[in-house]
Amino acid sequence: MIKFLNKKTGEIGEAYKIEKKIHIQFTENGKEYQYDEKNIEILKDEKVEPKIQCNDKKNLIPVYSFKRKCYSSKCGKITEILTYIKFDDGTDEDMVYPWDKNRLNKNKLPEAEMYHMENPSIEYYPIKVIGSDKEIDELMLKKFPEKIQTKYSGTQKRRYPMNICQYCGAKQGEYFIYEWVNKAIQKMEALPVFQMIESESGINQQAYGEQNAKAFKKEYLKPKRSEVKGKNQIYIYSMIRTCHTCREKTEILTYAKYDDGTGENLIYPWDKKRLDENKSLESEMRHIRYPTIEYYPIKVFGSDEGLDNMMFKLFPERISKYLVNVCQHCGAKQKSSYIYRKMNRIIKDMEELPVFKVVYNK
Repeated sequence: MIKFLNKKTGEIGEAYKIEKKIHIQFTENGKEYQYDEKNIEILKDEKVEPKIQCNDKKNLIPVYSFKRKCYSSKCGKITEILTYIKFDDGTDEDMVYPWDKNRLNKNKLPEAEMYHMENPSIEYYPIKVIGSDKEIDELMLKKFPEKIQTKYSGTQKRRYPMNICQYCGAKQGEYFIYEWVNKAIQKMEALPVFQMIESESGINQQAYGEQNAKAFKKEYLKPKRSEVKGKNQIYIYSMIRTCHTCREKTEILTYAKYDDGTGENLIYPWDKKRLDENKSLESEMRHIRYPTIEYYPIKVFGSDEGLDNMMFKLFPERISKYLVNVCQHCGAKQKSSYIYRKMNRIIKDMEELPVFKVVYNK
């Protein structure tokens, strides 16, 4: 298998075959997908470190390294992330590859399953990463001052040592590292060990003030619900585009639903088979004329007046009274036709789209 880095999304994947024209085949007899050559980088196989046993006297802690797309929409470059990974089950033991998912699943918090149902992209494993343990965070700050800096988190309302982008200096907070490590564990992907560091005392776990890391995690990692109570969950997705007026990158919010009479949410991994089976003849004809768009039978922001009005009420600073997304920088209207085209391409390329919020429709 060949490892490759999708420069556009920051995801690392494995493929059975990659041709010069960047046609990627994920399995031996699987379908081929076309990628833009500038968005793909072939990665050399990295040797997986053997299982690490920490020295009881020195308290050696493995620091893992992985590369991800900078969270800042103004940068978007691939930057290196450093973190420790520990079991958050009272033992404070280091996690080493192969990941013990059986142990993690047994020790999940009761609410973790509920959080996972609302945001399926995260398993909510009971783990600690950088930002969870004050002593180890301070140790990493001393060891890697060019990569780790103390910054204020508006999400958690506290200052703590966190990764910064090596290009633009933007904060790479605990939430995103927690999410990325969760995905690596879920897919059983090995993370290279960047360095072993020595703890300055025999006690690693230390509270941040009166609240410990688990309390922070329970508070800010859970999907944020709207105040609207009801049974109908609606996934609000976030995508980044360049504003046509000010040329700055801005965030676009949209729902994504099947337009086949069911009104069900589209959830990653996208069910392209179902979408293809429900395509209309008109869609096929339009695809022949404009082959870059699949014209899947989907509903996005701008397709349903009731949902559009709901989004305006929930996000008035992002959605104008004219029921269009507005640029975060200059306030210019962002055409809804762009969202449909973009969502089509995302589904076609099987790209994952971040869930901005899960809301409940009346």
